[in-house]
Amino acid sequence: MDQEQSQRLREAVAKAVEDGADLREQVYTLALDALREGHLDKARVRAIVQAVTEGVTEAAERTGRPVNEALREAVAGLDAALVKAAEAVKLALEEAAGHLEEFSRQDLKRALDELDNVETVLLDTLSEVGAKAGTTARTVLEDLVRHARNSGTAVGEYVTGVRENIGNALRRALHEGVDAARVTARSLAALAAGFFAGIADGLAKAPEAPSAKEADEIREADGEPEAPRPPQSNGKGEGAS
Repeated sequence: MDQEQSQRLREAVAKAVEDGADLREQVYTLALDALREGHLDKARVRAIVQAVTEGVTEAAERTGRPVNEALREAVAGLDAALVKAAEAVKLALEEAAGHLEEFSRQDLKRALDELDNVETVLLDTLSEVGAKAGTTARTVLEDLVRHARNSGTAVGEYVTGVRENIGNALRRALHEGVDAARVTARSLAALAAGFFAGIADGLAKAPEAPSAKEADEIREADGEPEAPRPPQSNGKGEGAS
């Protein structure tokens, strides 16, 4: 994610604050767009989190919108968007697990490491932004990070489930080795991007989302870890962390 993309994201988030929009929903959508390439690498996640939090903080202070409420809603939206990106990587890894000979060991290891680190990158970046922010924003971000480190985040919980379901099996397979002569140039990142596009398009086009009970029953039947639903405003300015 280059500087121009980061600036556009920052400006879009700031406009949402100024317009009085539902920040959880707006940040969720904007972050999904920024994550569409299928990568969860540290630099990309960090740039997105930084652009969102800085844009929210500056616009809230400028417009008089409560910084506490705005930041909590924005972080909830970021957390949910990162879960969707992690879901795309998880689907790509499941596909790769059945065709290990088509992917390089380095490609698979990178994807697993990115999943493992995404929560840490989210919280570390929030801490970095908070350290440079004004008193109110710094206090809010410190509180959010402290709570998240103690109780966890939605993306951290989701990644833990992925690691338990497929991560350990993949790492064992990688440890045992993949026949280097059979490895093709197939890109796991491109595969993840395809899954992510399908996820994002499905969210946009679905006429009606399943109820909470139906979604839980589907996840239980598939044996998958629970993922948070897209953020919904409850009118209280409470975050999902």
